Amino acid sequence: MTELEQLDVVRQYYNMYSHKNFSTLSDYALATFAPAYMGSSSNTGLYTKAKSGKKYTANSSLDTDNNGVITAGEVGAKYKKYYKKAYQR
Repeated sequence: MTELEQLDVVRQYYNMYSHKNFSTLSDYALATFAPAYMGSSSNTGLYTKAKSGKKYTANSSLDTDNNGVITAGEVGAKYKKYYKKAYQR
């Protein structure tokens, strides 16, 4: 698959959520990471160590305050960090 073909797939994916309001980078992060939580406040817990098992473990690096909960804000912050790095080159 070429880069342009990949972009078509990405566009199709985000079009599935076109009824949602994408106003921030965090909205795109949540659409990718946990679409059910799009539009949630930054302190909304997405995955918890106690209840989410493998989903939490696989993404535990996003739990930046190590409290056992990955929040929408933590996911958004991680994406913003990488977005900023990409445009500093």
